[in-house]
Amino acid sequence: MKWKDKRDVLVLSTKHSVRFVEIIKRGQVVKKPQIVLEYNKAKGGVDLADQMASYSTPLRKSIRWYKKIALDMLLNIAMINAHVLYQSVTKTKIKVTDFRVAILKSFCAKQQADEPALTRPKRQKHILVKLDGPSRMTRRNCGECYKMNVKNLGRLQARNKTKKVNTFCSVCPEKPILCHDCFFKLHF
Repeated sequence: MKWKDKRDVLVLSTKHSVRFVEIIKRGQVVKKPQIVLEYNKAKGGVDLADQMASYSTPLRKSIRWYKKIALDMLLNIAMINAHVLYQSVTKTKIKVTDFRVAILKSFCAKQQADEPALTRPKRQKHILVKLDGPSRMTRRNCGECYKMNVKNLGRLQARNKTKKVNTFCSVCPEKPILCHDCFFKLHF
């Protein structure tokens, strides 16, 4: 229903009909919709909650409208309800903004106490070790050079062009055969 008082008022209700009631305002008889009269009687709590929520709203212009609605419903209304409950239980007066700051500080403090500081896991020191035995018997193709040559040249040429080495990484689980260059590329 659309009704004009000082400005247009749009109201939607499933309970009320479009019925006008005569009231006396400043000595004159004025017709007002019944839905508006009932809203004005009960709006005290709604207006107070809206007023309290507007003091320190987290809503910003850059947020899309549907996110604003969700944020307002979830954060603002929950925060105002918590503020009212807190004041009624503790019998203390506290500003809404101070209450929000206290809540946020307590969340941050709990999270810092619960989670240990992130530390980097200690890196195992990789070591390039020479294979035992005579060089001509232990030499093999460097695994990384071979992979790169297969990509660029193909299998047949990669077999002949790849460096033959007798060193491997003793820490890696697969114990890959690597030349010095590939070892340092992989591990440092």
